[in-house]
Amino acid sequence: MVIGVDVGGTKIAAAAVARDCSLSGAVSLPTPKDGQALLDAVADAVRQVTAATGTAHVVGVGLPSLIEQPAGVVRATANADLANVDALGELTRRIGVPVVLDNDGNLAAIAEHAVGAGVGTANVVMLTLGTGVGGGVIVDGKPMRGGHGRGAELGHMVVAADGPRCQRNCPNRGCLETMVSGTAVARDSGLDAPTLVQRARDGDADALEVLRRAGRYLGVGLSSLANIFSPDVFVIGGGFGSAARELVLDAALAEYHARALGPNAQAAVLPARLGATAGVVGAGLLAWQAVDARG
Repeated sequence: MVIGVDVGGTKIAAAAVARDCSLSGAVSLPTPKDGQALLDAVADAVRQVTAATGTAHVVGVGLPSLIEQPAGVVRATANADLANVDALGELTRRIGVPVVLDNDGNLAAIAEHAVGAGVGTANVVMLTLGTGVGGGVIVDGKPMRGGHGRGAELGHMVVAADGPRCQRNCPNRGCLETMVSGTAVARDSGLDAPTLVQRARDGDADALEVLRRAGRYLGVGLSSLANIFSPDVFVIGGGFGSAARELVLDAALAEYHARALGPNAQAAVLPARLGATAGVVGAGLLAWQAVDARG
């Protein structure tokens, strides 16, 4: 058995993950902002799952962080005070069984490629639209992590050079995250994202325009990603992405098809299938890979 843990901006989700990617013993805890408290909470979530399902051979953990591989050193974290920390060593010590780490967006992409919307394709680009924007890239069936494991930070690709400052631990302006996330539309509307989406569904013109604007910037991002990676499919997930999908997608698709080089504008843009479980499933798949590598 393995355990998968997905650390999000507001909650930590964990569960035992079977070979067929079914989940059991799921738990959810709030995500602390303090880095050491966050690591403690991950270990606590694993203990709770273990109490319900038994000891794991390996624990896979997805963090919203720049993770230097293979050392497992976190260099920066989006929404928490966790930087320049040997997260792999710290978590292994706390949990007491082998641990494997990856960026949470990478793990969501791994999961959707293996058992979700990207099944049967070799090249997938995934964006997760939530409090922020994460992402992952699958090239020739394998995750692309870039130099030292710190690449594929798709949410920090600039789509508006003079846009607002990024709301997280990023020095830039006009990142995809800053223009398209749930936090971005809340900033632009003065409403929290769920309220904004509901008003748009009720026909509120101002709410609809905020979401269409976000969609246009999403399309700008998709066109650049299409030209860089030429994927077989785009997968759009995340809590905000799922809730507002049809309200942003028409504008996104129009911009994507208008801007991408013609041959690169053919990839379908599909909704994620795994929903909120993608990160946990991806962490479990990473853990199973480690089990198999150990023989």
